[in-house]
Amino acid sequence: APDADATGMLVGLCGDALIEPFWPEGLGIARGFFAALDLVSAAKVWAEEGNDGQAAESHFESAFSQLKSLAAKTRTQVLRPDERAYGLDPATRYRFSGGSAAFRGRQR
Repeated sequence: APDADATGMLVGLCGDALIEPFWPEGLGIARGFFAALDLVSAAKVWAEEGNDGQAAESHFESAFSQLKSLAAKTRTQVLRPDERAYGLDPATRYRFSGGSAAFRGRQR
């Protein structure tokens, strides 16, 4: 549970402010939504871990490493196939091929 005396503010980027859209591939809106979900997921970690900025940053970076590798040619390698199962947890969207140790096990 978060510490009632803890102070701090979580600041993060999402959408076009986080990653430049590449409209010819039609990924702009998908990346924007995924980035927003990733940021909210990191905020959830931050709140659950008592305003632990390091935990939230690690969580977000793990998801962002997958998001920034998303392109039309890499879609099947980066994203899970069942789009209906996508949720707040980045593990529902990304395959996490490498670099995901900081993320695994954090979401419930």
